[in-house]
Amino acid sequence: MKILICHERFLFRFGADRHFMLAGRGLAARGHQVWMAAQSFDEDVLRTFASRAIQAPSDCPYGSLDDHTAAWLEREWDCIFGESGHPDVAFLGGWPFYKAIAVLRDKGVPAVFSDVGVTPNKGQPEGVRQTLDKIRELRRRYLPLASAIVPISDFLAATQSRPDSNEQVPVTTIYPGADHLDFPLWKGAQVGARPAGAVVRKVRELQDRGRRVVLNLGRWEPGCYKNSGAALKLLDKLDQRGVESDLVALAPPEHLGAPQSLAGRVHGVGSPDDDELHEIMRLVDLNVQVSLWEGFDLPLAEAQWLERPCLVFDVGAHPEVASHPWRLCRDLDEMADKAASVFRGDVDMRAEIANGDAAFKRKFTWEAHTERLEKLLLNVCSDHGATARLFVIHANNALADRANTGVVRVTRRLGRSLQVLEQRTIFVRWDSAGGEYVLPTREQLRTLGGYNGPISQDSSIAAAQGDLDALRGDLRGAILLLPEIVSGDELRRIRDYADARGMRLAAIFYDAIATLRPELCNQKIAQNHGEYMTALADADVVLAISQYSADSLQEHWKRNGITPAKVEPVLLPGEFAGGERNQKVRPIDGKRVEMLCVSTLEPRKNHRRLLEAFARLRRETPEIDWRLTLVGNHYDGAHEIAEMIERVAAAGEGLQWMGVVDDATLHALYLRADFTVYPSEIEGFGLPILESLWHARPCICADEGVMHELASGGGCLTVDVRDPAAIALGIERLATDTALYRQLAEQAAARPIDDWRGYAERVLDALAEGVATNPRPEVAQAPQSAWERTLYPGCLTEKWQMTDSERLALTGLLARLRPALTVEIGSYWGGSLSLISQFSRSVISIDIDPATPERCGRRPNVSYLIGPSTRVAPELLAKLSRAGLPVELILIDADHSEEGVRRDICSVLTYRPVRPMIVVLHDSFNPSCRQGMLTAPWASSPYCHLVDLDFVPGRIIEHGGPVDGEMWGGLAIAYFRPDRRSGELEIRQSAKATYEQLAAALQPAAAGGLRA
Repeated sequence: MKILICHERFLFRFGADRHFMLAGRGLAARGHQVWMAAQSFDEDVLRTFASRAIQAPSDCPYGSLDDHTAAWLEREWDCIFGESGHPDVAFLGGWPFYKAIAVLRDKGVPAVFSDVGVTPNKGQPEGVRQTLDKIRELRRRYLPLASAIVPISDFLAATQSRPDSNEQVPVTTIYPGADHLDFPLWKGAQVGARPAGAVVRKVRELQDRGRRVVLNLGRWEPGCYKNSGAALKLLDKLDQRGVESDLVALAPPEHLGAPQSLAGRVHGVGSPDDDELHEIMRLVDLNVQVSLWEGFDLPLAEAQWLERPCLVFDVGAHPEVASHPWRLCRDLDEMADKAASVFRGDVDMRAEIANGDAAFKRKFTWEAHTERLEKLLLNVCSDHGATARLFVIHANNALADRANTGVVRVTRRLGRSLQVLEQRTIFVRWDSAGGEYVLPTREQLRTLGGYNGPISQDSSIAAAQGDLDALRGDLRGAILLLPEIVSGDELRRIRDYADARGMRLAAIFYDAIATLRPELCNQKIAQNHGEYMTALADADVVLAISQYSADSLQEHWKRNGITPAKVEPVLLPGEFAGGERNQKVRPIDGKRVEMLCVSTLEPRKNHRRLLEAFARLRRETPEIDWRLTLVGNHYDGAHEIAEMIERVAAAGEGLQWMGVVDDATLHALYLRADFTVYPSEIEGFGLPILESLWHARPCICADEGVMHELASGGGCLTVDVRDPAAIALGIERLATDTALYRQLAEQAAARPIDDWRGYAERVLDALAEGVATNPRPEVAQAPQSAWERTLYPGCLTEKWQMTDSERLALTGLLARLRPALTVEIGSYWGGSLSLISQFSRSVISIDIDPATPERCGRRPNVSYLIGPSTRVAPELLAKLSRAGLPVELILIDADHSEEGVRRDICSVLTYRPVRPMIVVLHDSFNPSCRQGMLTAPWASSPYCHLVDLDFVPGRIIEHGGPVDGEMWGGLAIAYFRPDRRSGELEIRQSAKATYEQLAAALQPAAAGGLRA
């Protein structure tokens, strides 16, 4: 594996730094390429094991460093990894690499987050507190995008890793080792330490004078969680117990702030190297750690590895790391008591502590750490390579709607779940006017992320309001997912857009209600929905939210003679976002019955018959206190339903209408209800049915369509919802038959119900199956001769009006350039286009004829723009110029009049090339075309360096037909560069004499005519 390890520092004095450096050393020893990236590091140390040391930037305010680092990684990706290839996996250590998780994910690199925790705020300076708060915010935002989280203790796993990732990312504790003191990485000269042995001599001198020496483990930071000042108080408490001792601290003397009463007894020794620190720990009489919070405590582990006396407070991860409970102290007094016992040599549990140290040494090794980490990284790479795919998700409504209606909810929750499942996601907005997808603004991304929606990725934000091509030059193989409804015309344009970029198109289909029950909506809505259903046949895969919806769509296609697309029924999940699933069944007493109906107040939801049934129940069974709560918004086209409900509720007939409520309130209403009633006549799915079952509440619903489909899984009582008497009978039966109620409630509680993650997994399975079994059709073409198959394989040669010399010259140019983007002005019958598309990554072909896409065929890297080139070409080139996209070849072969050719050339002259660019013009030997080329203002573009009208000379047409005997053909070229031209522009006519002689001989026929 190529493993990228990222951390702010790789320096000696920080325990977290040692953790990452030792992990890198261990992985390198196992044969992996290890690349270390940090803002500061000791290059001499890294060079001993790392293949590369990558300098991350630090040229910004510290509070902006995480943003700055992510932007650097995004911007410089190709420069950093171009030659060596991108890493297979990244192992990240938090600040300032949180946002980098999103960048890595966008680049297809799984990110494993090494969680060393966030330290407490208490006692920190204001600037540090602000940074720590920002880190916590970044963790909550970006850890859910990680492929795995590796905390260094179970304490961190429980208190930070799982909560901050919303428990949606695999969390695996891997303890660091403690045996690294046996293979030191640092020497004194490398860390600017004292001359070798200086601190050791100091400790020995103190002991020779009969002093007891205590080493304070770790950094010296008084006033905060490190609590270093408590070590000074420990000396006072030992004095009170008749034990006089000295304190050694790993800091310069001037940083210690010891009181005058301890003068000469507190020794700051700076930063000794590993060898000397190893010896100091062995020499001192006691090692102590007075920290009030530790995510692991590597210095404690080191002291225990040396089997030396050490004491710590019983906090944080200390209970996991301490080799024996005796080492744990409740407070400073207990620590002083135990320290005095150590000094007096009367510790009771020496044998037990020794056994604990031996067990500790077997468990906490870097070999064990590296073995577990390597296995996890390999598994992450394997899983990621097998499943990761880029999803471009159409989210127009979810980016704008601050509410959370059904379709918008699907967009948000499915998008978030795909992120959790390691899929790469880009959320986009379809720009109908421009016929392209554009990236959202920051505000739109915030709206999208509401209601447990997706976590926006910084690459998307960085390119906000640009088009998708500016972010993703190559979208081949991506899935363009439409979880929202669009018009039939827009869907066809989106299909063309996807084809042009090699993307597969998948759509979620909700229902056919507008076509099955047109009386329930106005005629225009019914017509538009029918056109949308027709256009869905152009998708690669349609994911229907129920079998009923799938059958309805396929029946529509069959009825209208439409070749069907692949349809996969994938039922929506029943997970209720407002609360945990309830699986406790409660009895019903039959005296007071609470019912709940969740549904918009529209005609097909059948509230009128429900109220008739409710009135019947109150009239015929008055011994039962019937209560019905309605939740749902009014419907614009049916205000009379809301007015009817308001009248009944005002009469005090046991009815309450609550309108729209939040998820928490709805969760409480479900739990308060005995059961629910969902009387809708027709649905695409019927989510409230599953939400009722999620809460272990039986549901009364219809026995047809999707309601029957949902009810068949258990927990439901089906009735004829068109009959108020049947509804009333079903309600009475469920309320009074306790055995039936319990049976249905137990079925509801036990019934498997997908959450959104499970739904996303089934979506991935359906897409994998659907895309694999439904390849895009190849472009149809007329049979070719053996000669043509040899020279022009895959080309549409039947009506390709170029001579062999022109075709092969164009082939040579394309083979040499291999353009990233080619623009063709004039598609005709697709001959040139079929050649250009074989050599270009992307092609945009402009033509005035709306039938061009069907005539020329859909190709995975070709996008068609329909309209007059005089309007479409300037708009396109201006947009490409703003985006900085590199057009490398333009073919002009459209309007063959003098003015038409000149106008198309003028469109090109406004474009400033990003890379060297060649413009090819066909029919330069035709007098009208040639005159347009000669009179075009080529010199107005300072980036035009050469024009040759006779790059390939034309000829006289001799094959008969309406242009027989006229001058046609020939290729002119113009050469553009990003740098400005110096000197005059030369317009060459290398075959000028031939042209003029032929033109003179053929007058007046030479003028030719316009050609389609």
